[in-house]
Amino acid sequence: ISKPGERVNMRRMNIGYLAHLAREKGKIEREDVVGLHENFFNGEELWPPAARALFDLLQARLPACAEWNDFIADAISHYMVDQLEPRGRLDDKNARFLEAMLSRDTVNWSAVDLSILVATMNRAGAAPPRLQAFALQLSRALLAAGRIGAEAQRAEEQKEELAQAA
Repeated sequence: ISKPGERVNMRRMNIGYLAHLAREKGKIEREDVVGLHENFFNGEELWPPAARALFDLLQARLPACAEWNDFIADAISHYMVDQLEPRGRLDDKNARFLEAMLSRDTVNWSAVDLSILVATMNRAGAAPPRLQAFALQLSRALLAAGRIGAEAQRAEEQKEELAQAA
């Protein structure tokens, strides 16, 4: 098992282990996303424990590199629509599962949660009414909390500028 700061070859590793390494470091870096991407999109069937590890990593709400949001939205939407039965669409059972996974921490909802919903509904081409209602609820909550919209974008840009200056 590696220690924080130790370089690890992330090709062909268990997704759960890669998620564990990121949690252990306390942040999600570009190399973590590259390793997760290589292991997630390798043409093999994704097992539920690996998908659960991604949901758990999302719920950890760790500081993350810019690539994380795109990866997690693409990975979860791919799993929900292309890996779970019925493949190619999103039925009510899977919509309830996605809603439950994203609702585990409603206090810390973020724009990435909304990105996951939108990516999943877009990939499926349609979504059950319950998921559409959930997306609207999430959008309203994020807007009210100032986590999406123009003000949130400006705050994020200022945070990035400060981080680069440091």
